[in-house]
Amino acid sequence: MKHRRRILFIAAIFLLIGFTFQCAQKSTQKEAPPVLPSTGVLPEVGSAAEEEMPLKPVTDLYAEITPAEIPKEIARLLPVIRKSGSDREAMTAHLQLAWLYGHYKNPSPQYLKALQELDAYLSLDHAAGSDDVVQNWHKTLREIARLSKENKDLREKAEQLKDQVKQLKHLDIEMEKRRQDVK
Repeated sequence: MKHRRRILFIAAIFLLIGFTFQCAQKSTQKEAPPVLPSTGVLPEVGSAAEEEMPLKPVTDLYAEITPAEIPKEIARLLPVIRKSGSDREAMTAHLQLAWLYGHYKNPSPQYLKALQELDAYLSLDHAAGSDDVVQNWHKTLREIARLSKENKDLREKAEQLKDQVKQLKHLDIEMEKRRQDVK
């Protein structure tokens, strides 16, 4: 229970960071970036301001997404990575997938997959590794993954302990039966 609260707390922090970033960016934003109609992937980033804020185009793109649209968008983006002809297109798709896997509206968020996609993005865009928001997001996802693994390990250990308690109860009952037989 304590670990579940920790995971929820970290997820809340992650969402708060994303929301804060989104609000700060909307106040300085003039208009949303265009989306390529053929693939739905954001166009190549050209301006220095956009390169300084790699998440801004993604947060703008998915600002109004509904929970039902998220799995469909994820399914649409997965082949884009496999078929992409450029690192830039794959990089953008990885960033979008990372955002969608961990999105607060996602009906079944997959933080480990979000971390894997963010790692893939960072391996393609080394400049984004110096962005504070991306680093905070990455660290939060790593912590969620660590706590999820720890939670899974504790659940397995709890199951083993339950089995041991059952065995001990059964053994205690058997010993009590033998004591009564001896009397």
